[in-house]
Amino acid sequence: MANKIVVALDGSRLGESVLPWAVCLARELQASLLLVRVAASRGGTEYWAAGIHHRHTPPGWQDAETYLERMKRGLEPEGLDVHTRAREGWVAESILEIADEERASLIVLATHGRRGIARFFLGSVAEGLVHDARIPLFIVPADAARRHAPRLRRLLVPLDGSALSERALEYAADLAGRRPIVVLRAVSPDDVEADIPNTLLVEHEEYRRAEQSARDYVAGIAKRLEAQGHPAEVTTARGRPAQEIAIAAHAADVDLIVMTTHGRTGAERLRLGSVADEVVRHGEMPVLLVSGRALAAHSASGAGIAAIVRRNPLVLNIADSIAVSLRKMASRRMADAVVVDGEGRLAGMLSQHKLAAWAQRSLSREAYAELPARAEEEAISGLLPNDIISLEPYTSLPDALRLLADQHLDAIPVVREEELIGVVTLQDVLAALTITAEASPVRDDAGGPVPA
Repeated sequence: MANKIVVALDGSRLGESVLPWAVCLARELQASLLLVRVAASRGGTEYWAAGIHHRHTPPGWQDAETYLERMKRGLEPEGLDVHTRAREGWVAESILEIADEERASLIVLATHGRRGIARFFLGSVAEGLVHDARIPLFIVPADAARRHAPRLRRLLVPLDGSALSERALEYAADLAGRRPIVVLRAVSPDDVEADIPNTLLVEHEEYRRAEQSARDYVAGIAKRLEAQGHPAEVTTARGRPAQEIAIAAHAADVDLIVMTTHGRTGAERLRLGSVADEVVRHGEMPVLLVSGRALAAHSASGAGIAAIVRRNPLVLNIADSIAVSLRKMASRRMADAVVVDGEGRLAGMLSQHKLAAWAQRSLSREAYAELPARAEEEAISGLLPNDIISLEPYTSLPDALRLLADQHLDAIPVVREEELIGVVTLQDVLAALTITAEASPVRDDAGGPVPA
């Protein structure tokens, strides 16, 4: 995974608490350490005089260099290859610039344990790194730094059934070697397509089926890991994913959680309720976090759509009424849904745009009060196009973009041998194209993107 590890330090004791973990990782991965401290810009000045370029450097620059040299001397007994870099500027941006210049493969940092309203944000530095980093982050929460000795005996990989989450297995296998990998699939109410309140969901047949599907899913993942020579254990749970991840981590006595994230930040992150963000902020053990941007940088630039397929789409039956479909889409916060016939074969996609057009047509012919009754009576089959459009997992990103744009679609089902795999959205295709274009192609030692 890494031949050079960037260790982000801020001069605090908490920041220094990641050093034992950095040493542990350097030994495991046979990597060198690069200690980095950024002196926040204080308005340094530049001017020209007599044809010579001068720059005034704020005092913080020398303080940062002195501090890093002291940290380096403290690591000399470890016998590792340790270097230092100090820089002035914006902290997150400077750390990423240094990591890119040094061709580092991992960034290690601590997060501060805050309470009250400050807990709603991971911190501007960590948030910026999660959003923009092209390499994984090894994040050590404050509680983990105090309570756990640095070791990597057992790793936990929480999965949600998506191709994105499964990419974490590559990084876990790289770190674990022959050590056990615990695979978790937590079933949340959002995974269950039942038009009833969450309080009644736990006894619903759909929930039981979802749990059985989760057990089958992790069993298949474990079989794949063991075929590659990695001992694997499996577990499932029901409830809020972040909470169940914390419970499973303690129950399985693991030392590290390895997971992926879309890397969204700010208001969008709060709206989406990032599981990874919650695990890091409230967790008590380190998290190896791999963002969508890092995954794109890790994959070959010509990769197809398999890595960005959303594996848990909302699936509607062609006989469902418009009202039932609206309620299901609202409860899952889905803008699109896959529609299948009575035999489970793909019948098309239903989008909020089609539903809005139906409502507009109906309102032009009848009173508003009559709309709910009509929505209960009318099936969604009448809203589907005659042509069924789908993609194969090996479709290239540019070809997927052309089809989405030509057909004016926001999402397309992905099938393999007539079996529905998931959906790919216009937003994800655009993001993957942008990220992949920015990133330098890196060969995937595990054999490329994990197949869907």
